[in-house]
Amino acid sequence: GFVKERIALFLKLYNIELQTLGRELLGGLYKLSILKQENGSYELIINDGTCDFSYSSLSSGFKARLDIILTLALSSSVKLLTGNDINILYLDELLSSIDESGIESIESLLESIRHKFPEKVLFVVSHNQGLRDTTKLTIERTNNTSKFVLSEY
Repeated sequence: GFVKERIALFLKLYNIELQTLGRELLGGLYKLSILKQENGSYELIINDGTCDFSYSSLSSGFKARLDIILTLALSSSVKLLTGNDINILYLDELLSSIDESGIESIESLLESIRHKFPEKVLFVVSHNQGLRDTTKLTIERTNNTSKFVLSEY
């Protein structure tokens, strides 16, 4: 009973964070919720103001944006519960199966995140040359010493 109660309380907190971030980062009409299904599994449900969609039915571009929001909501929930702030968001090959309009939507979302969470460090690893960069990180190695170098574009 105790563990189930704690899970239910965490899920309630997580859903509050999801709904807040969904409205702020996707637009006021969107409501995101993790719901327990009859078979005991959990599913992300997205309401756009007119109807509900399951995560599995969405395009890869929209799923990628939701994945970022899910991560941010988890980070916010952990901070509220523990006081520990996870300030790095590492996005590896986020754009691998996304078309150009999806990339533009993700770039817009990342820009919104940079403004809303200026303390977060965003690492986007991508082989997609169409992604706009604001800062480039390179690793220079000389005399058996590695050095990180940030440069602005």
